[in-house]
Amino acid sequence: MKKLKFLVLIVSVAILTSVILSSCGKKEEPKIEKISLKEVKDKMNHPKNEFVSVIDATPDNGRDEYVKYLKKMLRKSAEKHETTVYYAEYNVHDDKDYDTYKGETSMIFYSEKGKKPSKMKMISFDTVDWKDTDSAVEELDELFKYAQKE
Repeated sequence: MKKLKFLVLIVSVAILTSVILSSCGKKEEPKIEKISLKEVKDKMNHPKNEFVSVIDATPDNGRDEYVKYLKKMLRKSAEKHETTVYYAEYNVHDDKDYDTYKGETSMIFYSEKGKKPSKMKMISFDTVDWKDTDSAVEELDELFKYAQKE
């Protein structure tokens, strides 16, 4: 019986050790993650060196295509720079959205620790050729390079 308890203990320690070691080596996969506008506000007021985007998804002609291309652009940038980009969609006609968030839309910003929202580095999507994804990713590189310098 003592030998069985000892064997169970050894196997348990071996399994636990392998789980811990395998999880230590894992890097977070680059991705884009949808968050709420409230979370965007929180990330601005309590910065943690993250990339956050607010996409104007107010319904009108061509807006669905615009949102699709922006998400594709953000995904490619996240993969290129091996990071996570958080994004929220904003609809000016939705009273809940309007009351929750009153900041800039159609942009990406770097929520840098120790900086106020007005001093955070950001790039407006209005200046980016969002239909040409590769070109747009290159334009966003400026923001990611800025973050790497920190």
